Amino acid sequence: MIKNYRNAENEQNNKSGKALYISVIADMFSEAWISLKSYKLRSFLTILGIVIGVMAVVDMVALGEGVQRKVNAQFAGLGSNLLTVRPGFANTRGVYTGNIQTLTYEDAAAISAISQVAKTSYANSATGQAVYNKKNIGAGIYGVPASYFEVMNFKIEKGTFFTEKEAKLGSSYALIGKNICKELFGEENPVGKAIRIKNIPLTIIGLIQQSGSIGFINPDDHIFIPFKTFLRRFSGSALPKSVQRIVLNVTSEEHLGYVSNKITELLRSRHNIRKSEENDFRLINMTEIANTVKETTRLFTILLAAIAAISLLVGSIGIMNMMLVSVTERTKEIGLRKALGAPNKTILQQFLFEAVLISFFGSVMGLVLGVTIALALGSFFNIDMVIGLSSIFLSVAVSIAVGISAGLFPAIKASRLNPIEAFRYE
Repeated sequence: MIKNYRNAENEQNNKSGKALYISVIADMFSEAWISLKSYKLRSFLTILGIVIGVMAVVDMVALGEGVQRKVNAQFAGLGSNLLTVRPGFANTRGVYTGNIQTLTYEDAAAISAISQVAKTSYANSATGQAVYNKKNIGAGIYGVPASYFEVMNFKIEKGTFFTEKEAKLGSSYALIGKNICKELFGEENPVGKAIRIKNIPLTIIGLIQQSGSIGFINPDDHIFIPFKTFLRRFSGSALPKSVQRIVLNVTSEEHLGYVSNKITELLRSRHNIRKSEENDFRLINMTEIANTVKETTRLFTILLAAIAAISLLVGSIGIMNMMLVSVTERTKEIGLRKALGAPNKTILQQFLFEAVLISFFGSVMGLVLGVTIALALGSFFNIDMVIGLSSIFLSVAVSIAVGISAGLFPAIKASRLNPIEAFRYE
């Protein structure tokens, strides 16, 4: 019975302790709120510094993450097992002056026989002015076989790709990218319409799905025609078998190194290159390019966040300045509290609580404003703004940490005031 009585007494003491703790927190909040209301303009300007800092961090990180996600999606659509072979550079007295025509579609056929090569294609390109009615636009003209679209993993939005048979016949067909379509046709369906390039009529049979920039090219700005048509109508090369790029898919990413070595051996042999001579071609590994671009965009995101964090630093200085002024103005109040028995710990907690409250209000307002602006900008400019929970929690946590750090010195200064000296303060 005595044991039950003691347990009940301990439980009652615990409840009383929790109630007292809640009461102290409520009193601190009430006093902090009264203090902030007493100097409305100063409090508002201090909170505004935190609002701008948190808003900037949220928006900058959202922009960086959006760019990174878009880049990842573009390379993922292309595939990580793509290799491109380009001609080498012309070397004039030790100076590389431009590309040389060393590759042929016969090289592409030889490469397709290498084990672990899934699909192979090639392309030539030129530039021209595409004209439809009274509209015109400069575009890259690509002469390709039908296999090119499969290797590059292009998707059709309207119409169809031309077939291998149509490509060999040199049909006057064309497929256009999304940006070309917008400039020439607007919202009009381009399929079946005729455009003219260098006064040569071409019938559009397909619109390629938008993909954005991939490596060094942007299919949205290009017009694709059959390779034979390109040779007949657009190519000014004295070497009719030459191609400007060979593209191929490897069966898996693991075999990229093996296939690259085999292609190097094959082309050096076919081009009669001596051991002491440099390659007259170059291999471009899209996986390496993708990794480089991803790392660049990651550093870009970090840089944006770091620049935005400077605003938070400025905000923290504003909090520290306000709290130091507050300690000076409330010197007599602090002395009176200490004379009535308030311990240093309570004084420190009170001023620290005020600093955290300022930072908390600023972080919440900045977070709401930052998310709103990010969504508005993303919708208005049609750009990806990725708002992740991690960036939200990080912004709030950092702002509260800033409040504690900025308020700590003024709070310690207040708690160490001598009550006698405080009463003498004028």
